[in-house]
Amino acid sequence: MHIINDKQLETSAIIFIYQTRVFSQIIYITTLVAIATLLVSLPFIHTTVSVKSVGMMQSNIEKIELFAPVSGKITKHSLVDNSKALKGELLLSIDENLPRQQEVIANHRKIELTNWLSDANKAINHINAMQCNLTTGLYTASWQQFNEQRATALSAQKQAFKIFDRYQTLYQKKVVTLAEYEEHKFNLEQRTSELEMVTKRYKTQWQTEAKQYRQELSELHNHEAQLKEQKSLYQLVSPINGFIQNPTGLQVGSFVQANQKICEIYRTARSLRFATSNHQILA
Repeated sequence: MHIINDKQLETSAIIFIYQTRVFSQIIYITTLVAIATLLVSLPFIHTTVSVKSVGMMQSNIEKIELFAPVSGKITKHSLVDNSKALKGELLLSIDENLPRQQEVIANHRKIELTNWLSDANKAINHINAMQCNLTTGLYTASWQQFNEQRATALSAQKQAFKIFDRYQTLYQKKVVTLAEYEEHKFNLEQRTSELEMVTKRYKTQWQTEAKQYRQELSELHNHEAQLKEQKSLYQLVSPINGFIQNPTGLQVGSFVQANQKICEIYRTARSLRFATSNHQILA
């Protein structure tokens, strides 16, 4: 058996491999710890980069093109080439005659519907009365028709009642037959039903008309709001502070089409600034 002394053991391959493995592990662990420490500290590291350069800064929108919002005749304009325009300043006015006429028609219709609705409600509430104080010709005529038909039906019902009352007495005295009595009873019921139908028919008619008037008044209210919004389109104002460029030569009295180009507005000089070598841009 071969015996290895201590000196030979220290220089053997086994000891060398063992020492190398331990050393590599130490390096590997140290490297991992360093990387983890760096990753954790990244949010707390701030770096400022300063770059000096000469250039020009300007708005993304160099110019704005203005178009006619609606068709019509120009009644006023202040479009002068290279003149200054302030934000909200009136540049162009278009004749508002059409929306004005529509507004007058809508107001007239609104008054008419309001009066009709008032009379329809009065007629409904006084359906069982003989008179009703109405203000419009439409419902005055309608109430007169109703009264005439009601009077005719009422007269027929009264006449049928008189005949029935006489036959009822005769039947009780056994002078007339049951068939004759029932015939006149049926006639009375029919005339009474006709009287009720006249009242019911006109009441239903007036209720339906009142509902239609309320619906149309609601639509007119929305239409008035739309007309008010449309009237604002007949005035073209400057959307920004700038200078008018390239007006299309329109004059008062000229006719423009919707979406026709009117002019261009460039932003004021204060919107364009030059960066010198003394300006710092931080990134």
